[in-house]
This record gives sequence, structure tokens and C-alpha cells, in this order.
Amino acid sequence: MIQRTCISILLAFLLLPLGSAAWGQNAPIQARPTIQGIKIVESSFDPETKTARLVFVNARNTDITAYHYCSTVLSTSPGITGEECQLLDALRAVLQMRAEKWPPGTSLTGPGQNVVHPGERRVIEEQIGGKGVYGGSIYIDEVAWLDDTFEGPSQIIIAERTAELKERVFVSNTVKDALSSHLEPMLMASVITTLKTELQQERQHGYDKDHCGPCMEKRLTVLGDAIDSLEHPGRYTGRANEKFVPDNQSEFLTQFLVRHDSFSEETSKHVSLRKAEKQ
Repeated sequence: MIQRTCISILLAFLLLPLGSAAWGQNAPIQARPTIQGIKIVESSFDPETKTARLVFVNARNTDITAYHYCSTVLSTSPGITGEECQLLDALRAVLQMRAEKWPPGTSLTGPGQNVVHPGERRVIEEQIGGKGVYGGSIYIDEVAWLDDTFEGPSQIIIAERTAELKERVFVSNTVKDALSSHLEPMLMASVITTLKTELQQERQHGYDKDHCGPCMEKRLTVLGDAIDSLEHPGRYTGRANEKFVPDNQSEFLTQFLVRHDSFSEETSKHVSLRKAEKQ
């Protein structure tokens, strides 16, 4: 029904049909908030193509790392009228680039992987299908910047970042427990099995933890990334596609833990947000 131009890239086997709301649920259309720190350049709906469009500019002097937006649909069909929301958070990509020392100017595919620099324009478009659609619009209700300030309620951004951090702690504890148990030569297999079991449980029952689909998606991403790193030990040595067991499993897991915990520590610094001062 909807073709997005703003979609974060996730591992294919982690993709799930999750969202804050869905068309056809008659979700109430909220009043449009005014968010300080961004400038709305265009807000429009093309009745010919049935495309809603929002163009905004980062009006502050620090990068936008995350923004939460909602799309509304007006239709003569009650089952289509409603609202759908999505969070795009580039913090993970920012921290990964720092940790792995990517070349300056490197950018990833998709707006969910890239910050919005000061003065930069960002375009959000939603093409809406369905019988009787005669109007639609997009609005932003939460924004977070790289200096850990926010505008809007901020609960959604904080909830998703918190969910990711908690799952990172689970991965860390799993590796630490294995290292202390001296399970050679089954050390790696033990960790991977535990993480895969957690991944399966998360897929089946993760939504019940906090009734937050996007939070569950974050946890799945953390688990999937950890499993991929352990199943492909050459990921950091130019042999990314090869599956093999390292000669010294304890040493490899210790190095993995250092990288993982360093990334987690940086993530934890961006979970608590403070209200942005008026500019």
C-alpha cells in the first residue's frame, strides 16, 4: 500500500512487519506539533500521484541523529483513514563509523543510516494507495541531536535506544559467562547457540516485553549482528564471508567483547536526553 523513500537498512532475516500504527486501524489523527530546531520547507499532498511530501531543514548547529514522523491519510473509506508512524535513528551508524574509523565523508544507503547535518534538507515522501484517498500529510513530532538534546516528547527515541542497550548487555554477559566457564573447544559454539536461542525467543515473544514493535526490532538487530560477527570471525580481517572457528577462541571472544562493550558504552551516553535550549 505504501512505498517509502525513507527506510532503514536491516539484515534481511530480521525484517519484520512492525510499526507504531497501521493503516486501517482508524488511529486518531493527532494535532500537528511545532518542533523547534527544524524548519519545514514544504508540506504537500499531490492528489494526482497520491503522494504526501515533507521537506525539512536542520536549523541547529549540530547533527540530527533521529527523528520520528507520522503520515496521515484521509479517505472516504473508514478502513484506510488513519495514521502510521516511524522512527529513523542514525545513532548506531554514527557510532559504528567512529569505532571502526571509517574514512571522513563516508555515508550509508538510506536516510535511516545518515544524520541530517546543520542546514541540510531532508525529504520524506509517502505514496499512498487505497480506495477513496483524497488527502494526506506528514509531520515530525520528535527530534534528537548529536549533542543529546531533543524536541518533542522523546519517549519513542529513548525507548528504542534503551531496548538496544539492554540487548547489548545481554550479549556481553553471554560472552563473559562463556569465557569464565572454560568450555574450549566448544566456546564459540556455546555463545552462538545461546544467542540464537534468544533470537528465536525474541522473534516469538519479544513484543510482549514492552508492547513496542520497533523496540523488538532493535533487539533483533543487536542479536543478529552479534551472531553474524561470531559466525564470521574474519569480519574484521578481510575474510568477512568466511565461516570458520578461530584457533584461539578465548582470545577472539575477548577481543570481540572489548569492541562490543566499547560500542555499548558509547551508546549508553546517548540514551538520556535533555530538552534543547531555544535558539
